[in-house]
Amino acid sequence: MTIPDNNLAGLQVQTEELPLLFLPEIVCFPGTLLPVHISDSSGRSLVHDAQNSNGLLAIAHDNKIIHNKKRKTTGQNNASIEVSHVLCLCRIVSVVQQSSEDILVLVEGISRATVKEEITSSQWGAVQIAVDIVSTELAFHREEYKQELWGLYQLLYSEKQMESFIPQTSNLHLSLGSLCDFLAASLPMPLVTSSALLGACDIHLRCKLLIEYLRELLIQRVSPTQSEIFPPAFSGN
Repeated sequence: MTIPDNNLAGLQVQTEELPLLFLPEIVCFPGTLLPVHISDSSGRSLVHDAQNSNGLLAIAHDNKIIHNKKRKTTGQNNASIEVSHVLCLCRIVSVVQQSSEDILVLVEGISRATVKEEITSSQWGAVQIAVDIVSTELAFHREEYKQELWGLYQLLYSEKQMESFIPQTSNLHLSLGSLCDFLAASLPMPLVTSSALLGACDIHLRCKLLIEYLRELLIQRVSPTQSEIFPPAFSGN
């Protein structure tokens, strides 16, 4: 599988059979590292298969993307329609054996992807890269959106706190789509929000969703009972 520049819209990419690793309550974002603790035999087997292949696997937070497939009504009762669900295509960076049954896997998010078809079971699927979509409106306001995202984020966390997390944040050169993913991975958020952000291949929509969430966090900060945790655990969203 060729990994494209995720900022290029309309790029045609091939589909490849890859292991599907389901991590309940956890969303992995492209451009970020995620430590994953695996103790079940099926998960260890998928990681082993990926290591012996090209080191790629797809991470999803819900296996319903496979089990809830509908059937065609064209007389082919056993034929499945295409499944379109955004998940994260990842590359295995390292695997540490912690015990006879437990492994710690460090994965790097590469790109959004979709499961187009189940291959043999819910643990494998035909995965296709989902390329970012850049709208015309976004092209004119990209830098303004980036400044607003950074501004809201810096209002949430003091400069001293951010020094250990994002050194020289003002010099961090990221595309708007990558910036959204980078910030989203660092924030504690409900699964419905992180799932929506991962599913937003349209960068304009992704940016708007994240800005709305950051504003909600700032409003919550007004409450004296709201505690500040920094940096958030990026492995748990």
